[in-house]
Amino acid sequence: MAGTRNITKSKHKTDFCCFKIGHAAQPVVLLYFCCNTWLAGHETNPKNRDLLKEVFMKKTVCVFCASRDKVNPIFLESAREVGRLLAEQGFQLLYGGGSVGLMGASALSAREHGGYVIGIIPEILTGREMINESADEVVVTKDLFERKDIMIKRSDAFVVLAGGFGTLDELLEVMTLKQLNIHQKPIYILNTLNYYDPILEYFNTIHKEGFSPDGSQYFEVFDHPQDMVAALQNCVQV
Repeated sequence: MAGTRNITKSKHKTDFCCFKIGHAAQPVVLLYFCCNTWLAGHETNPKNRDLLKEVFMKKTVCVFCASRDKVNPIFLESAREVGRLLAEQGFQLLYGGGSVGLMGASALSAREHGGYVIGIIPEILTGREMINESADEVVVTKDLFERKDIMIKRSDAFVVLAGGFGTLDELLEVMTLKQLNIHQKPIYILNTLNYYDPILEYFNTIHKEGFSPDGSQYFEVFDHPQDMVAALQNCVQV
């Protein structure tokens, strides 16, 4: 599907963000309203119905991770491995839309191995994180909140790689929503080089002090990408 993706962004204030998939000559326009209901806005060709079926029948895995390049190369290699494995197992990869850091490494690897990649990026970050032009879809949102909302609601599972404050914010949000039973989607943390050990210990402290239930019931932790994707296959059928 390379070469068929068009980048668009909302021109309707805060009502919705929009994007196109399909061939430029006969686009399928999908409007993702703030209530996050998908509507097929325009169908001009039966091929578009097949395209919609191909995209939306596949399971989508959201990858939360860093947008920084100046990190231990092992983290970047781990991100590339995740992208490759997700693509080879038939999952769509949805992520923050940038072309740098662990974000870019996982997305580019997924595309190189035949995967379908969806980037969701707020307008304020289009310059800093640089839009990934190789993605099959790119959604430019009005802000970070809309970005996260779309990422959460379009995904069937969440994978958390190493990252900074933004990644932690995303992890905590999907955990909190799961605790509140707003979703019951699997959350997998890839603990490369024991990166998340201090955070996991802090979760234990929160529980021991009585401020929350046992957080480990909301996620699973893996040391290696292969084990994580194997668990994902068993939990989320493509």
